[in-house]
Amino acid sequence: MASVSFKIQILPQKQKKDKTFPVTIRIGWKSKYSYIFTDFSAKKEDLTKDLNLKNTRILDKCNVLIKQYREIVDNIEDISMLSAIDVTKFIQHKLTHKNGLDFMQFTKELVLKMKQENNPSFPTYNPMLNHLMEFHGDTPLMVNKITPGFLQEFHNYLKAQGVGENGQLSYLSRLRATYNRCIDEYEHLGYTFAYPFRRFKMPTVKPRQSSVLSKGQILKVLNHDPKTKRGQIAKQAFSLTLFTLGTNAKDLYGLKHSKNNRIEYERAKTKEKRTDNAFISIGIQPELKPYLNKYKGKEGYMFSFRDTYKDSKDFNKAISFGLRAISKELQIDEFEYYDVRRTIASVMRNKLGISKDDIAMCLNHVDMSHKTTDYYIEIDFSIIDRCNRNFLDWLFESNC
Repeated sequence: MASVSFKIQILPQKQKKDKTFPVTIRIGWKSKYSYIFTDFSAKKEDLTKDLNLKNTRILDKCNVLIKQYREIVDNIEDISMLSAIDVTKFIQHKLTHKNGLDFMQFTKELVLKMKQENNPSFPTYNPMLNHLMEFHGDTPLMVNKITPGFLQEFHNYLKAQGVGENGQLSYLSRLRATYNRCIDEYEHLGYTFAYPFRRFKMPTVKPRQSSVLSKGQILKVLNHDPKTKRGQIAKQAFSLTLFTLGTNAKDLYGLKHSKNNRIEYERAKTKEKRTDNAFISIGIQPELKPYLNKYKGKEGYMFSFRDTYKDSKDFNKAISFGLRAISKELQIDEFEYYDVRRTIASVMRNKLGISKDDIAMCLNHVDMSHKTTDYYIEIDFSIIDRCNRNFLDWLFESNC
């Protein structure tokens, strides 16, 4: 089997301003070449007419480097999977990280890149990094030091810091995801990973008991006059969601003006996962119409939430705070914004006998078991309208 070749080479096109030439080591593999620039420079008198290096002092230093490079390459377990550039990167990384992969540095670079790219994952990865540095210190953390025992100690640290169950799971999950990224980036270069998460039990979080609001509770909220600005915003969002089959905060925030007396949008949460872009069309019922004028937005947007909140995240936070305030003012059990969707689904199924398939359509879900069949069936949004009307009749008719 062919072996990696190393050659001292001068690149005349890289001549510096001081008229010297950088000395490189050419890496040859699979008939391709890559270069490592050394710290040495050669003057014109150090070279032959053919631009080969003749200065014995520099030659000796380069040969020492070549010996180091060859020892590194000889320890690559499966070099056949690598390109010439991969081999070069591997050598450079090994020289920089002689004690192994620094997971702490890798994580810092990953989080910094997320910040620079405005990655939506940054707000969850950054606190994980902060906790990791508080636990271990802002010092190198070699990958081989991340063992099941290390993970358990980090878990214990999070609990001691008062981090809740959801936070513990979130930070450890982000740590695992970062470890997996590290594997993806470096395993093909010959690095080995013990994968400590295989023998570490991730914390579990008891699922929150979903709240289904009673008709009386819903009507109390609809008829309530909240005392705070957030409470008023929360009531608006609660009402709009109730009358539009569970439209969530992000979609309410981005809704454009209605067309043909219908609200139409692509559900942000799932549009990237579906071939129909999670499109839904909901007929505007009489109960909703007063809100369209009262909370009309600007610049083509249906509602005015954008006038108060810079993005849907701030809007969603305001709703959460406002609903907690409303529940205290009404002296009812605290509930979450998402419970409106749960309530709509539960009432449709348990009170009105609507099929699960139709409920899934109303909530803009997709049953993957029907994916092939759905391809042949034209979507009839009047089904959604009938379900919505049945729900609202149940809510407002006293004999229901």
